[in-house]
Amino acid sequence: MLIGGYKGQTAWMTAGSGSARWCVAERDGQRFFIKQFLTPVQPSPTAARNETLYRKQLARCMAFERKKRTLYASLRCVIGDCVTPITDFFSFENRYYAVSEYIPTPFDTLETLGKVSARAARELLYALALCLGRLHAQGIVHADLKPEHILILREGDALRVRLIDFDSGFLEDDPPLQAREIEGDPVFLAPETYRCMAGESGTLNRRLDTFAFGAIAHLLLAGAMPDVQSVGHTYLYEAALADTVIPISTALPAVYHWLIRKALAKDPADRPDDAMLERLLATPKDAQHAPTAVETPMKSFFKVDGWRL
Repeated sequence: MLIGGYKGQTAWMTAGSGSARWCVAERDGQRFFIKQFLTPVQPSPTAARNETLYRKQLARCMAFERKKRTLYASLRCVIGDCVTPITDFFSFENRYYAVSEYIPTPFDTLETLGKVSARAARELLYALALCLGRLHAQGIVHADLKPEHILILREGDALRVRLIDFDSGFLEDDPPLQAREIEGDPVFLAPETYRCMAGESGTLNRRLDTFAFGAIAHLLLAGAMPDVQSVGHTYLYEAALADTVIPISTALPAVYHWLIRKALAKDPADRPDDAMLERLLATPKDAQHAPTAVETPMKSFFKVDGWRL
């Protein structure tokens, strides 16, 4: 199976992606993940066609390609090894493909990592806050942040975080404008994202990642999501839109309650920014030596001394 200049080595798989399928492929002795987008499909210029429909389909493909190329170019500018960038993007036989680094299996994500200590949970959240800060510094919104999209790499006794799967991602200055362009897991969906999905007007920016961060923080620290069912809702965004007080687990130390409640605020402007998340989660040594957005890649996310939270 040849896909452009890549030779497929596995069958196509759809696990973990509703809008694409992927396989492992080889080129010049290296292995890659290749993702095939299921939509849009380029219209054939030679087939019998309705001219109006053809132009609409072509315009949609051109807009999709422009957004993806711009997003992927920005991903390559993210400081530090905290994202898995797209190394190639092309069209082949009327479909679009994105190529990324092959990460040998098995690997862990926050979904598969299992229970960790309170200290390790805080350190992972600090690492995640650093990654988000570097991503957002390039104007990129992940837009589908959830445990399975947070890769955990082991380096000896240390763990390192990388963000993966930017299918729903966009640039803040070029957000999706149509409901069909907006995706996300309802479990971690921000209220403003749901509103835009429902056709209401609104602004989507980096703070929707902050909402997901709050949910992930609760899940990692308490072992479960906030129990919104106890207050009559199914999802966090529903509780936020209804101005319901989101129940924070009593198993969590009180110092985390403010952070999580603020991150899950209905109004994006009320959520803490990336710098505040980093400061709150950093140990004193981290806070003193935390790299800025213009420094060289991070040597280590994790420290063993002191607590800020």
